[in-house]
Amino acid sequence: MPNSNTYRHVQGLTRGLAVLCELNKLSSGVASAVELARATGLHRSTVKRLLETLSATGFVHPAEDGNHYRLSFRVQQLSAGFRDETGACTAAAPALRRLTQKILWPSDLVTREEERMVIRFSTHSFSPLSFHPGTVGDHTPLLPTATGRAYLAFCPDDERELLLEMMALRDDRYGEMARDTRTLRRVLQTTRERGFGANDGEWTRQPGFGALAAPVLHQGRVVACFNVIFSLKALSMALAIKRYGADVLATAREIESSFAAARTVGVPS
Repeated sequence: MPNSNTYRHVQGLTRGLAVLCELNKLSSGVASAVELARATGLHRSTVKRLLETLSATGFVHPAEDGNHYRLSFRVQQLSAGFRDETGACTAAAPALRRLTQKILWPSDLVTREEERMVIRFSTHSFSPLSFHPGTVGDHTPLLPTATGRAYLAFCPDDERELLLEMMALRDDRYGEMARDTRTLRRVLQTTRERGFGANDGEWTRQPGFGALAAPVLHQGRVVACFNVIFSLKALSMALAIKRYGADVLATAREIESSFAAARTVGVPS
C-alpha cells in the first residue's frame, strides 16, 4: 500500500473547505467573495472560482444580487455519516432542541479535550435569539466558562487537581485564575450546590453574554456538558437562574437517561 505521505495535498479542496468554514461562521450565513477573501486570506478571484464551483455542486447558493452566497441544505448532508464517538451528541441533540424551543436561547454541547472544551453540537441555528452560529469544533476555555466550571466541579478529584496544576503553570490570564485557589474553590462549591455552572460575562471573548451549564453524568464521570447562553442586556444572572435553572437541571437528567438507555441496548459508542 502506498505511503500516505507520498500523496500531495489537493490545494483546491483545502481552499474550498476553508471558504465553506468561513461562510458557516457568519451569523447571517451570507457573504460576498470579497468578505470571504478577507477572512481566508485567499485572492478574491480564487474565492470567486471556488464559490462558483461550490454553487455548481449544490453546496452554496448565489443570492439575488449576484455578489453574495449562502450555504445550501446540502451542507447538512455532510454530517449524515458522522459517527458519534461517545454517544453524547446522539443522546443530547433531541433534548437540547426541545430546550431551545422552550426557552428560545441557544445551547452548546461540549466535551473536554486536554485543557479546553470543544463544541460537539449546537442549537444556535434553531434559536431565534442566537448571536452567532455556534460553530461545531470551536474551543472554549475551562475556567471562565460555565461549561468548564461545570466540568471541573463534577469530574473526579484527581482529574480536577491535575487539570488545575497544568493550568496553574500557564503564563496568562487562565494561569492566574488557576492559581487563585480561594476564588476557584468558592466558584466550584457554588456550582456543586446549584447543580450547574454559571458565567456572568467573565469570558472576555463574549463579555456581553452569560451562560448556565450542567454536566451530563454517566457512572460517576462527566461525559459532556451543555449550556444555555443568553444576553446580559436582556436579563441578569439572578433572573436567568430563576427562570432557567430548573429547565437546565431537568434537561441534564433527560440526557443522562437517554445516554444510559442507549448504552444499555448496545448503541455503538
